[in-house]
Amino acid sequence: MLTLNGKTYQNTDELFHDAIAMNLDISDIEKVKFDKYARLQKLGRALQLPTPLAVLQIQVKNPNQAEHGILKISDSWVRNQYVIQHQTMALANWSSATFGSGLNSAKRTSGAICPVGGEYYTAVFYGSETSSGYYAAANDASNGIVIGTGITAESLDSFALTTPIANGTGTGQMSFNACGVTKTWSSPTWTAAWVRIINNNSGGTITVNECALYASLFSGYSHSFNNPLYPTIMTNRDKLASGEDILDAGQLTVTYNIIITYP
Repeated sequence: MLTLNGKTYQNTDELFHDAIAMNLDISDIEKVKFDKYARLQKLGRALQLPTPLAVLQIQVKNPNQAEHGILKISDSWVRNQYVIQHQTMALANWSSATFGSGLNSAKRTSGAICPVGGEYYTAVFYGSETSSGYYAAANDASNGIVIGTGITAESLDSFALTTPIANGTGTGQMSFNACGVTKTWSSPTWTAAWVRIINNNSGGTITVNECALYASLFSGYSHSFNNPLYPTIMTNRDKLASGEDILDAGQLTVTYNIIITYP
């Protein structure tokens, strides 16, 4: 069971039918992945284990062209995501001043390590959705859903887009609307759909090859929220199979559906 675009799908055939009607491309490999997830979802419920999933939807509106896009499973969660997930489940603090396999630390989009000297503790989302997490205000290309032109292959240790696209109307820039979320409960599944519309007013064509989620995390010092620090980390990066050309006056809509199926 999946909830996408406000509709709950009982099986993958229904999803594929609607995706084709919306002119969203789903490769044969992706169809196999969706079917495997459907089986995993059923197994997770039988074993009383929550089953998480991320689905990426990209829609392109170009002048004088039919709207088109892609739908795929976002299977490129990076090391940062797994560290945060383990911290949350185990209530374990940041404990490593370096980054890599077997280390309990994250790497910011700037390349700096969390922790630096050990001062960061378990990162949590805190306050409203406009103060942390994947939220991003209009014209802010440093948080939330972000895009780039880089073609570097996906890697578990990635911590930032290869070649990010800046906000603006100059050459190679795009105008970022706010990144917000819609949450849907359709028993036994919760879906948080993070959506961002990005416009190309640069005067030329821009090819988008990568997209990612940048999270602003709230960390407490000495287990206190009195000294909030906001490191920004990338939790996943999707390298698109083929670039999406966004023409001048064109529009890109990126949706990350974060889905979890409860036992």
